[in-house]
Amino acid sequence: MIIIPARIGSSRFPNKVLADIAGTPMVIETAQAVQSIDRVAIAT
Repeated sequence: MIIIPARIGSSRFPNKVLADIAGTPMVIETAQAVQSIDRVAIAT
């Protein structure tokens, strides 16, 4: 299992984890990058 930290309250770039990268939120891009892990959790 892997836990991806996703802070919404960034002071320099608010909502950074929700920012689009080629039409997909950054946090989803990160979760998809670790597909070899059987369980992925996103900690907000």
